[in-house]
Amino acid sequence: MDMQALMPKTTERPRLRPCCKNKKQPWMEGTLDTNYRRDYVEKEVPVQRAVRSYDEYPKLNAPKFDGTTTMGTDFKPYAVKREGMIRPTNTNMGDSGLPFNGDSTYTKDFGPKEAPYER
Repeated sequence: MDMQALMPKTTERPRLRPCCKNKKQPWMEGTLDTNYRRDYVEKEVPVQRAVRSYDEYPKLNAPKFDGTTTMGTDFKPYAVKREGMIRPTNTNMGDSGLPFNGDSTYTKDFGPKEAPYER
């Protein structure tokens, strides 16, 4: 048996162009012709490039960089009085004068909980 006969074959379908399917008649000569296209005179534009050679540019003597910035030289600090807080601090808490030893009221009230651990 021939092995080529067992190989799959590609089937080619004819290509249908959707633009030509509904076309009744071909384009008429001069359909796209307009007065502008008929009377257009092509203009000749000379090509010139305005490019200097590297030697024609002036050479500048750049000053040495001293490490100062424009912000640093132009900024003037203003003496502005700081406004107080609009809302007073909470006076209900008060300061007990005792050092904080790391226990919060939550820890004191509820205590540590053991988490179930199973593997």
